Amino acid sequence: MVWFQCEDCGDTLKKPKVKGHSGQCSASRFSCVDCMQVFDKWTVHNHTSCVTEHEKYALSITKPGQEHLMSAAAAGGGS
Repeated sequence: MVWFQCEDCGDTLKKPKVKGHSGQCSASRFSCVDCMQVFDKWTVHNHTSCVTEHEKYALSITKPGQEHLMSAAAAGGGS
């Protein structure tokens, strides 16, 4: 599920709640919690996916120079 942060009031919302929030707040811009891209209230609904949990969490914990180990594990070559 994609989550957004309202750039006007700071609330964090699941995508289905964004439309309703736009009516309650000035809500002119929303940023995706995962990829940090900023959308206006008309384009936010087109953002359905960005980074996978693997990309967000697993790759962020690798040490510099060890990315090849995570790539091999993701491809099924890890033991």
